[in-house]
Amino acid sequence: MSLQVTIFKGKKKPGYYLFVSSEDLFAEVPPKLLLAFGELVEVMEIELVETTKLAVGNATDVLTSIDRDGYHLQMPQKIDPVTGEIWKYG
Repeated sequence: MSLQVTIFKGKKKPGYYLFVSSEDLFAEVPPKLLLAFGELVEVMEIELVETTKLAVGNATDVLTSIDRDGYHLQMPQKIDPVTGEIWKYG
């Protein structure tokens, strides 16, 4: 699977990133989520495939989320102060 993806950050939510299909952009993103982000700033546009290396998370999860929900929300990583491990959301 391959998809042209645009990544945005919002001025109200530091560390949060919104990945959307470059073709559909915000067509399926819930209005409340867009409102929570505030003004969106485009970070980059990339061709995403399963093997693309991302700084946080993996491309397969991003592609699956966009296919299923119309967007992928990347939240900031939290590091456990005791173990140094990345906390898992959900």
